[in-house]
Amino acid sequence: MYGYVYITYNKINGKIYIGQRKGQYDETYLGSGKYLKNAIRKYGKENFENYIIEWCETYQDLNEREIYWIAKYNCTSKNNFGYNIAAGGTKNLFEYMSQEDRKEINAFLNYKEDSAGSIMTTEYVEIKEHITCKEALKRIKTVGKEAETIYTTFVVDSSRKLVGALYLDDLIFADDKTLVDDIMNDDYISVSVDVDQENVALLMKKYDITTIPVVNKDDRLLGIITIDDIMDVIEQEQTEDLQKMAATTPIEGDYSKTSVFKLAWARVPWLLFLMLSATLTGIILNIFETALQVLPVLTLFIPMLMDTGGNAGGQTTTIVTRSLALGQIKVRDFLKVVFKEFRIGLIVGLCVAIVNFGWIFIELHFGIFQFDPASNANNPDWLIALLVALTSYCVIVLSKTIGSCLPLFAKLIHLDPAIMAGPLVTTIVDACSLAVYLLLSSLILNGVSL
Repeated sequence: MYGYVYITYNKINGKIYIGQRKGQYDETYLGSGKYLKNAIRKYGKENFENYIIEWCETYQDLNEREIYWIAKYNCTSKNNFGYNIAAGGTKNLFEYMSQEDRKEINAFLNYKEDSAGSIMTTEYVEIKEHITCKEALKRIKTVGKEAETIYTTFVVDSSRKLVGALYLDDLIFADDKTLVDDIMNDDYISVSVDVDQENVALLMKKYDITTIPVVNKDDRLLGIITIDDIMDVIEQEQTEDLQKMAATTPIEGDYSKTSVFKLAWARVPWLLFLMLSATLTGIILNIFETALQVLPVLTLFIPMLMDTGGNAGGQTTTIVTRSLALGQIKVRDFLKVVFKEFRIGLIVGLCVAIVNFGWIFIELHFGIFQFDPASNANNPDWLIALLVALTSYCVIVLSKTIGSCLPLFAKLIHLDPAIMAGPLVTTIVDACSLAVYLLLSSLILNGVSL
């Protein structure tokens, strides 16, 4: 793990230099906060935060945008690299800022983490309504070099309320005297500053747009979010979901740069929880211990039935979780989704049960498993095969139903549905599968009771 990270801003070329040693830089980024995300992944977010906070009396929990501002404004010379953060220059950060910039960074500090406001940029071209296309192009040439994008600009009224979007190609081919009001798109989608970044990604995907404006509650334009920002969000969200589905606490930063102890600590709590949860399976086995002693052959099929149930539940949980993430289903569709997966379970369960009956019968009848028909006259091989097949049918239907309920329930109580996938649903389904199997054994087989 890196002990600290140097961040330096070159005022001449507008680039940020990042490295482990002063004057020896591993990465170079253009002057915009979004490019620091790759560096944060490489060096680990904790290295950025802890080191800067050590020298910073004003800020807590700095994110990549605030790091950019700190680097940018710690400048002591017009011609040299910026004042290095390691020297403690952040203490007088505001001395280098204009009043407008002070307001801007204070606003960023107040936005909720993972909200549209936290990932937006204020480096955009704003066009006033009622001006001509010639005047709009002149403004783009004047301020567009520092903007995140010039291909989509946004038109505002005198109070800075968003009134439309203006595309560069429409502007170029329009007559110089044409008003921007006549060619702008006044039905352009926007998002509130408090909207979750994942919902922003869904909107941009749904409407196939590369830039989306961010507004406050009064519809005043605050900033924009571009497609490259959203790609970072999608990667981050998918990585986090995959880690949760694997029953591990999400880790930010590069795996190769994260310490062994931090990775271990991210996994231990979930493993302990799942281990304790699996105790339920042992309790069920203990309750039905007599039944297993009467007919030991029943134990041979427990692993297969538990695996089948876990796999069936995992299939459904993964699909439902992904559908929730893509906005294809909502919590209000709870009953619809559960009933759909129940019917899927009926079909899948029937197919598996038929194959299972034939295979179990072959295993018992031809001695693949040790089974003495003479000593088990009351419970012939076909009856045991029927029991296992019927159990697999019930287990699959139950697993599909449980697997569809868990992510929706998690969403309902404002938890990440991804935590219900993988090992957690398997643990729950294992206990249910075992209970169903042993209950049916006591009902179907002769001489087997609770």
